[in-house]
Amino acid sequence: MPEGRGTRLFLEHAGFDPDDPVQRRTFTLLDGGWRSHVWPRLDQVLAELG
Repeated sequence: MPEGRGTRLFLEHAGFDPDDPVQRRTFTLLDGGWRSHVWPRLDQVLAELG
């Protein structure tokens, strides 16, 4: 279904067992990386392309 004039990107952070404390902690740590590293870099790359 069209949405505006752009593209919507979906990324899934999956594959972690929520019942395993080590995997829960890993998920939390990696989740912070999305906000602090991946999203800003992706935003920068897309701005350079646009």
